[in-house]
Amino acid sequence: MRKKEDKNFLKYIPKRRNKNVTWKNREDGSITLIIERKNPIEKALTFMFNTPRTISLDLDKLGSRVWTLCDGERTITEIGEILEDEFGEAAAPTYERLVKFIQLLKNNGLIDLFSE
Repeated sequence: MRKKEDKNFLKYIPKRRNKNVTWKNREDGSITLIIERKNPIEKALTFMFNTPRTISLDLDKLGSRVWTLCDGERTITEIGEILEDEFGEAAAPTYERLVKFIQLLKNNGLIDLFSE
């Protein structure tokens, strides 16, 4: 039998994909992500259905901080610790929220995850 590999999601290191995503800081300190539709299928669909070539996604302060911390240097555990230090109870339940947000970013192709 093969031994099952133990992978702890909190030990992964998230890194932003910069290829199709830029962002701008808003006056309140949060971030707006600007996602360009560059994939050939998306380009065709935007042409056929006259939809915008970019998508804007406004993040709240917590999501904005997570986005800035997804720099390929810190594990998800370390990001959670920073959130708890900076936001306190406002981040609770920290790791449940953080894991869901990281999964959302990953599933939408905005970040990659690397193991330590």
